[in-house]
Amino acid sequence: MAPASPSPYDQASSPDRKPSGAPQRRLQLANAASGWGSTTTVVATYVVSPGPGRPSLQFSDCRKAAERRGWTVAREYTDYRPAGFERLDLGEQWAHMLRLVETGLLDGVVVHDLATVARDEQDYRTLVNWATDHSTFVLFLDGARYGRDHLIGRRPAAPTRAA
Repeated sequence: MAPASPSPYDQASSPDRKPSGAPQRRLQLANAASGWGSTTTVVATYVVSPGPGRPSLQFSDCRKAAERRGWTVAREYTDYRPAGFERLDLGEQWAHMLRLVETGLLDGVVVHDLATVARDEQDYRTLVNWATDHSTFVLFLDGARYGRDHLIGRRPAAPTRAA
């Protein structure tokens, strides 16, 4: 029996790479300069598209969800995957985002649809464990499917404005 392949979430981590304090410090200084307090939650949005072209409606939904919560959207990421794909093949942009979260440059991720990053219960549990291990969160905008958005991982701090 072949050994289990590593989780796609583990591929973003490097055990011998320690996060540098410099990027986090730059982010804190930028927040202070912009008037935001240290509890500003910085996120990226993630969408999977079946082909070239920006899925602007999905990004708009993600941005609105983040803004309703007082979060700052730092960047939008897209991976391309053909419609009806069978296996979960997380793209380069997803892996890049995970690295940014692990190094502290992002506090969390807003994903338009859970099915783009977790095709079954095992993928979902792996993602929950990753979010928990890295003290981060992932928000899924699956309200149309489940009646509300779905957050896994730690609950982000409420935003505050510097006085």
